[in-house]
Amino acid sequence: MLTISKKLRWVHTVTVLVPADHGQDEQTCRVTFQLAPTEVLAEANTNADLLIEAVVARIDDLVDGDGRPLDWDDELRREVLTLPYVRMAVIKAYFASVSGARSGNFDGSAGLGRAAN
Repeated sequence: MLTISKKLRWVHTVTVLVPADHGQDEQTCRVTFQLAPTEVLAEANTNADLLIEAVVARIDDLVDGDGRPLDWDDELRREVLTLPYVRMAVIKAYFASVSGARSGNFDGSAGLGRAAN
């Protein structure tokens, strides 16, 4: 049986590759996603801000530079979701979690909304 929910939400652990000396530091956070409306997906190729705004309900497991937990609010949302490495990881994880693909199977080369060859 298929359950249809207009307010579908789920939590996904997202791996973020944070730029660091001599490479990247692999870190994780928990993102609560919500299903994006079709009209948002249609604009995803040209408006990543609209997509991120629509699909990210919240992010947990965030800490400051001293390791203290950060509380999710509108200011932290703006700060975190403007970081390019977070944006890429969140978008990649959203589409992987919706499609059922494992994160290692999606490299983003097909682009948002385009089929891979």
